[in-house]
Amino acid sequence: MAKAVTHFGVLHGVVVVAGPINARAQLHELSDQQWELYFRQGLMISVAACRAAVPELLKSAHSAIVLTSAYSVRAAKAGSGGLHGIQDGNRCGQ
Repeated sequence: MAKAVTHFGVLHGVVVVAGPINARAQLHELSDQQWELYFRQGLMISVAACRAAVPELLKSAHSAIVLTSAYSVRAAKAGSGGLHGIQDGNRCGQ
């Protein structure tokens, strides 16, 4: 985060695309180890990015955090690169 702020001067937003999707099964069929992997690669990646970004985001009147994940991360379609329709969100903590 410090490198981004040094380079750009201010941080206006953070986008986190959660990690890879692993085993696919019914809720009751996944093992504790599989759930732990989802927890670390999905939720905790987002938590760590937000914790690092929030102190800088609070310095801006208009900042945003966008969190997303999708199975399609494994098979992105050509020409669909980039995020579409992201607009200024509410200030963090409000």
